[in-house]
Amino acid sequence: MVARGGSGLHAEREATRAYLEALATRGVRTFLANGHGLELVLETLGDRLVPVLVADGAAGKPANASPIATHLGYPVHEIGRRRGALARRGLDLAARPPAATLRALGFDRVAFVNHWLFPSAEPLPPDSAGLAWLISSVARRHPRHAVVLPGVVPALSPDLALSLAGLGGRAIPSRVVHLHRPGRAFPGHAMRTVRHNRNADFAVHARHDAHKISDPAFLAERSDRLSELYRGLYLERHPAHLNPQYTPEFFRLLVESGAFEVAGWTDESGELRAFNIRLVRGGVTRWTIGGYDTRLPPSLGLYRLIAIDDVVSAEARGLVVNAGGGNDDFKRRRGAEPTAEFEFVFVDHLPRPARLPWQALERARRLRLAGQGHSADLVEALDVAAGARQ
Repeated sequence: MVARGGSGLHAEREATRAYLEALATRGVRTFLANGHGLELVLETLGDRLVPVLVADGAAGKPANASPIATHLGYPVHEIGRRRGALARRGLDLAARPPAATLRALGFDRVAFVNHWLFPSAEPLPPDSAGLAWLISSVARRHPRHAVVLPGVVPALSPDLALSLAGLGGRAIPSRVVHLHRPGRAFPGHAMRTVRHNRNADFAVHARHDAHKISDPAFLAERSDRLSELYRGLYLERHPAHLNPQYTPEFFRLLVESGAFEVAGWTDESGELRAFNIRLVRGGVTRWTIGGYDTRLPPSLGLYRLIAIDDVVSAEARGLVVNAGGGNDDFKRRRGAEPTAEFEFVFVDHLPRPARLPWQALERARRLRLAGQGHSADLVEALDVAAGARQ
């Protein structure tokens, strides 16, 4: 693994601070078109800034800032999409009463701790005393809000997960993410498809390498194009009201802050047709955001290009890749290992009716995770930590 010097770590921390302070001072609506009713405030944990995204509970927010959109809106959409337009309309109507009930109970009033406006974030240090102070501070400032720490992957941050469980956080499985471990050879007949897919993707990456640009200034000047490429992939092919609608200013901030590794690929005329942005911290590469021109022929392999770019970069440095959720089959066919991601929810300060939806969600999500046939050992370890506290 490549070690980072003191000056490199200092520059990394300063870039992170600049990014987070910009989110807080300029306001969420500057960067998220459907970010009404969201405020990002900064807390501290030791010498680190911790962004807290506070949602007012009103409707209309994307899934990354709304438990109702995440746990009801998106599943209803996915089921309806598979069953056709008529079924989708029926399911949408059927979901309205439970959504209204959840909203009345305050299920969407949440203070998300360590929320960077996208699913990736640098994990918090596993300092139980510091975490206890931070959670207490957030609950005190926002007494009507659930305090939620999203995006915790125990396979990557076991001490953090155990600390949060020990502090009384409800460990609710949020999704399955996929990890690429460095140095795996994938030997044998059973891994033949994995080797073939990886080699084909590496060939796609090499083919586009001559047109790769990592200059932040070049990409910042094309923030409108970055937004357009993202929109074509995530907002035109998926429900726009459930996904974050990032503005050009958000992409400009991402590439100018210096907190992220950025890359773009152009065609022969210099027109940007794909990009990839990742967060690299603590020996882990976290896919952050990307996009490509979906109007171009699939034979160009642009999706495969941005997907394999993190793997190529990480393997050269001996880093783990957290490739996130979604496209499970695609990722597993390239050797990624599935593992559970959790959100840790603190609700003891809320009235009992407001705690009930979170308790029901915990049971439902754990049953679903058990049905997927993995991560039982993770859940058991978290329950042991929670039991020790009790």
